[in-house]
Amino acid sequence: MNRWDELNQMMNEVKAMPEMMEMPVVTKRVKKRVWRHRALVSVRNLAIACVVLVGGLSIGVNTSKSFADSIKNIPLIGRLVEAVDFSESYQEAINKEYLTKIGKVAHTKVGDVVLSYAMADDKNMVLFFDGDWKKKGYCLFIDSLTDADTGKEIEHGTASADVPYLSEKEIENTTIQAGVSWREYHKNVAISFSIRDKEAQKEVAENVKMTFSNRDKLPAKEYVINKKFEINGLRYQINKVTMYPLSTEVEVKYLDEDDLEFSRTVDMEFTLSDGKKTVGKHYLTSCAYFADGDDKSTHKEYLDGGYYWSKKKLKLGLKYVMQLPESRREVTLDLNNNTLYDEHGLLKDFKVKHNGKKVVITTNKPLWDEIYNSDPFGYVRDAKTGETSWITAELTSGEIQEPREYQYIYEIKELSMDENGLVHFVRNYPEYIVHPKWSMEIDTQK
Repeated sequence: MNRWDELNQMMNEVKAMPEMMEMPVVTKRVKKRVWRHRALVSVRNLAIACVVLVGGLSIGVNTSKSFADSIKNIPLIGRLVEAVDFSESYQEAINKEYLTKIGKVAHTKVGDVVLSYAMADDKNMVLFFDGDWKKKGYCLFIDSLTDADTGKEIEHGTASADVPYLSEKEIENTTIQAGVSWREYHKNVAISFSIRDKEAQKEVAENVKMTFSNRDKLPAKEYVINKKFEINGLRYQINKVTMYPLSTEVEVKYLDEDDLEFSRTVDMEFTLSDGKKTVGKHYLTSCAYFADGDDKSTHKEYLDGGYYWSKKKLKLGLKYVMQLPESRREVTLDLNNNTLYDEHGLLKDFKVKHNGKKVVITTNKPLWDEIYNSDPFGYVRDAKTGETSWITAELTSGEIQEPREYQYIYEIKELSMDENGLVHFVRNYPEYIVHPKWSMEIDTQK
């Protein structure tokens, strides 16, 4: 389960607590979310939604007589604030009416789909959906975005718009939001999305196409910092901080690294505080990091706090830094005796078994899972060429209890095994999680 899914799950559980707190074993096919801040990805690898082949008929926006009835579904702004109650930045932007009323309706066989509002900046776009499709047990997947002026596909990362597990009456009064991250601002957008069965997400009920316009782009506010700091002997420099309406970008240069693809710094998270409230990582944009240019030693972190949220003076803090020594990066899976080891010996936190077709790696809830929800291994090394490639695992997690057990199931045919029965992984979790007492002030009035 990725961070966006966990966030939505927690929100839904708070709003609709079941009589019995019971979570069955969840099994899903997941794409490896390897070190997100240095992944060079396209939308096809990045979308949090399942990657499937979609079929069926495309449905355009229907402007028939029943439009007037459907348009009544467009909510007041207060409901939008509730829909983004996980984001201080989004709430403030909505309260200051930084959004565009769209009011596009598509009539489908599962009910009317209303794109009510949109708001966007250079890095994010948030879409708000209403309509009676929500009552039918479906979810909405954004399949593609196109710049309506140029006709070019927009490279993006996206989260599906899930309908929470609420009563039919509650769902009727709930606005569903879907977040999109992209490289640059687009005013006129053509969107293609599919309505799918909530349980069997590969089953497409309808494909829908719409074109809409965002409001005019607002300029970013850039603050040059050039401040250095050191953690565990590794040096970093904050080059600049850029504030957009919906998020803040922190650009960090790793002074002791030439290429962040296999860096000794696995991850870091900054915070932004105005003295009363503190915000952290902007989950969607951080998971959808796009590399810019040829500088492979620079990392961009995104925070949930745009300049609508900000005050005159803000404090930029460092919540944690995750580090992995060079000697811990390469991990060997020995299928002869079902063990995992690195240069320092056996990895005792894992149990291994296989049946000739699949390898099952089991571990209890590890230290890194508290703040770094990722699989333990992100790459596998080719036994002949030594080149690395992403791997895909089936993740099975048990009930929410301590210790929580995770099983990562790999298809042996997808692993590159040498003649000795060895598979060489690249480790995807840190050895050290440091919580430094580091902060600096940013005067946003300069």
